Amino acid sequence: MRFSPRGLLGVIFTSVWTPLALAQSIPTPLPGNPGNVFLRGEAVRIKLPERPSPHIWRLVDYDGKLSGTYTNATEAALARLPVGFYRFIGENTNDWVSLAILEPLHAPISPQSPIGIDGGIAWGYASNQISAAANLSRLAGVNWIRDRMSWPELQPTRDGPIVTNRYDAAVDAQASAGLRVLEVMHASPAWASSNTIRFPEDLRTAYQFFREAAGRWQGKVSAFEPWNEADVKTFGGHIGSEMASFQKAAFLGLKAGNPGIMVGQSPFALAGAGQLDDFAANDVGPYFDTFNFHHYVALSNYPALYQEFRQRAAGRPLWVTEFCRPLKWTGDEKLKELPDDRLVLQAELLVKGFAASLSEGTTAAFYFLLRDYSEGEIQFGILRADLTPRPAYSALAAVGRLLNNAHPLGGVTGPNPAVEAYLFRAEPDGRPAEVLVAWSRTNVATLDLPRMPRAIYDHLGRPLVIMQKVPLGPAPIFIELPAGTASRMALEAPPLALPAQQEKPSSIVLQAVWPRVEVKLDQSSYYMADFAKVSVPVYIYNFSAQTVRGKVVAAAVPGWKVALDETVVLQPMERKSVILNVEPPNVPRQLGTFTVRGDFGTGGKAILSLRIFKE
Repeated sequence: MRFSPRGLLGVIFTSVWTPLALAQSIPTPLPGNPGNVFLRGEAVRIKLPERPSPHIWRLVDYDGKLSGTYTNATEAALARLPVGFYRFIGENTNDWVSLAILEPLHAPISPQSPIGIDGGIAWGYASNQISAAANLSRLAGVNWIRDRMSWPELQPTRDGPIVTNRYDAAVDAQASAGLRVLEVMHASPAWASSNTIRFPEDLRTAYQFFREAAGRWQGKVSAFEPWNEADVKTFGGHIGSEMASFQKAAFLGLKAGNPGIMVGQSPFALAGAGQLDDFAANDVGPYFDTFNFHHYVALSNYPALYQEFRQRAAGRPLWVTEFCRPLKWTGDEKLKELPDDRLVLQAELLVKGFAASLSEGTTAAFYFLLRDYSEGEIQFGILRADLTPRPAYSALAAVGRLLNNAHPLGGVTGPNPAVEAYLFRAEPDGRPAEVLVAWSRTNVATLDLPRMPRAIYDHLGRPLVIMQKVPLGPAPIFIELPAGTASRMALEAPPLALPAQQEKPSSIVLQAVWPRVEVKLDQSSYYMADFAKVSVPVYIYNFSAQTVRGKVVAAAVPGWKVALDETVVLQPMERKSVILNVEPPNVPRQLGTFTVRGDFGTGGKAILSLRIFKE
């Protein structure tokens, strides 16, 4: 690969992000209503699978209420239906045909709305389904969509360009639908890494790839996450210091390709203190615009979990780019379908998850997952394989419309501990309001409101009777209140972000290359077992357009001995190695922390913090 210095200092260090000028319009279904998704007021026509005669189809709504029967039908033309989720259930079969009626969006979705979906579009859909999947996301009021790309597919040869393939088609379809696209990857080409589930050995290859990708999709892709869940073994099992060095190189490359791109931290899958602290010790804050993480935990765990990540976020906004509560499918292995009670639970938990996540101060939350997708016994998708909806899709549409541009005002406190409710400043249907998402932790509770609501909706977006004393059950509801109602309610303020770190990124990046493969992920450390001394190569990269000269020194915690004190001159896009000599104390089971610092004058300062565990 050729290493060119395109991207000057002063241009690449742009971390103040402005939304792309995406066309803001109100979406309508594509011709033929892919996925059987219609807007309220549309005529509904559904194709039904052929079945041996005689055969009866029963049309039922979400609550199981019968709306009609159809004998030996292969198509059904329906009267205009109210908002909701419906199914045609056939005789002597465990399959069904679904449809959703959505409330039309009355105003464009705000480009600042935090509502996102992990679409998995490039990998999950055939070429003739991509535009439909993107359109269905936008109809549901989604602002952000997360998609996956493959570095090995995009750049199959070391010195070759990024090639045109399915990822361009997916990006074009999602951007054309008005969605803000977040891209992520989690594999290196074989020419860049001897182990393709791990980062490339030479960080210049990552810098150049991200620089080209950001420039290629400028105006279409709004944000990147350089690597998915690098902290778990499935995606490389990297320790915190490795994640930090890679993040710095990727950030610099992305900003060189598009100074306005938003760069998220490669999302953490775990809240392990070892990897988080090791990562944070490398002063990575200047190298991400948002701090990203994933979770699949119960609602009661959100406050503590979010606080763990918030403490390491360097004051940057929190993004949750995967969340849900996993549910098991049962029955036919070909269908991998959730039973009816779990279809209901999936829809309810989606709404609750968004409300609880946004109440923690998250500025973007991405539900996992749009497409039909199972892992083992778990079904994640809110759409089925043919794009038809599960009830959770209707719930997403309620969230997208009613929590448009939502900002948390606080959790409701009161005399009834069974009530769980979160208040937001939002723009449902484009008009400013305060929206309360509420439910009961028990079977029945009552919420007394200080003012008469404008509207009340269930978790599928169906209108309910407006009242000031609102009965609650386990299913969440949306209550639209006039602006200013918050001042009359007892609220626990949402958590505050820590002060943002103001340091600027340096173009000099340090990277340790451990001579052996052993690591201890729980300690986020390299591993010494059968030797008393080790020499660790430390690479120094110059990602600027200027020649730099600087001094590199090392220090260690008491008991450990280190030796590194060198002066280095680096040309643009050059890397050089220095040797960190480490001698551990003669005591078993010791964890040593080392800091390597480089001062390159106008080129900036660099830091590398790493850990070594001696058995």
